[in-house]
Amino acid sequence: MDQGSIRSERVKAAFLSVERYRFVKDWFAMGMSEGVPAWTHIVIDPLNPQSEHLEAIYSNQSLVSAVDGIIPIGSLSEPPLVARMLEDLAADEGMNVLEIGTCSGYNAALLAEIVSSDGTVHSIENRTDAADSAAFTLRQLGYLQAHVHSRDGFFGDSQNAPYDRMIATAGCSDLSPHWIEQLQPDGQMLIPLQHGHVDYLVLAARDNHHVGAAIGKIVGKCSFMPIQGILSWVNPWRSSILPGIATHTFQEQSLPEELPQGDTQLHPLRNSVHSDFYYFLTLSSRELWYCNQGYGLADPMTKARAIVTNDSLRAFGPSGSEEAGRRLIERLVQIVNQWKALNCPGFGDYQIEFLPKHLVHSSPITPDPLRWVIERVFHLEMITL
Repeated sequence: MDQGSIRSERVKAAFLSVERYRFVKDWFAMGMSEGVPAWTHIVIDPLNPQSEHLEAIYSNQSLVSAVDGIIPIGSLSEPPLVARMLEDLAADEGMNVLEIGTCSGYNAALLAEIVSSDGTVHSIENRTDAADSAAFTLRQLGYLQAHVHSRDGFFGDSQNAPYDRMIATAGCSDLSPHWIEQLQPDGQMLIPLQHGHVDYLVLAARDNHHVGAAIGKIVGKCSFMPIQGILSWVNPWRSSILPGIATHTFQEQSLPEELPQGDTQLHPLRNSVHSDFYYFLTLSSRELWYCNQGYGLADPMTKARAIVTNDSLRAFGPSGSEEAGRRLIERLVQIVNQWKALNCPGFGDYQIEFLPKHLVHSSPITPDPLRWVIERVFHLEMITL
């Protein structure tokens, strides 16, 4: 467990009480088979696990729990992230909690420990086999206040609403209108929201001045499997992803002073300053580019890219795209300067509103240079400084 992930006695007690290994029957590890990437299915006995299996289960890494061909579709999140999300959610004894994404049932058990026998946890899982397995394990371990429902999490669970807290454990394209409707007037929800190529943890509450609206802020950054069902949606930044690898670099220059140089073995977004700038970049452009070396902009027409690496700004692409690449470099520098003029805000400095589209259509948005609008499935996301 990373130091500092657990900050309260209630979350610490839950982690000490719930035996994580009891919720892991198998997982998938990526390896190579005849020179081709392939999953290896690792099956364990939860009642008598081997020492190397326990080491993996209690490591600070996530475990892929389900795959569809070569695509992972389910995972057991790493313990530090689980702990940080429970701390941000701030559930307490006696609360009624809704969880979107049961997976193994481990997080539902932690929530059940936190709300204790006076509270309830309703957890929704889209995959029937996972829901049945989690429900069985939770009953077997005596968590009778935790209930698993097999359905699309988009609909929430109106029968047991309203909820004091809601939490999702999948990357969501939007907030479901049903979640907002089923939340207590003073309740809170913690949702990993797909944004650019990253999931940002949004802590939100109902906006009691506008029916169906919510307000919130970003409290962290994470990475989750995309949600399945109605909310399964490709976000607007993904349209710029270009196939193939362009190795022809035709321009390179020093990083702006606002962006620090980092360890070349790590992705620049592991640095908090780069992470803050990246969020501003996602607001300033939809033509994003992301690769193992860095992040930046892409030109879908010419297939030129310009990226921020750990030690430079670099433009590359196929022959004939040199001029487009230089323009992308200039655009990146311009966006850095705009960010600097705003005192380099972090991703947690923005206020976020989710307004139902019909409300916005009836009341046009007043232009504001410190407001950015992202059209999502059911809401317009209004981001302001």
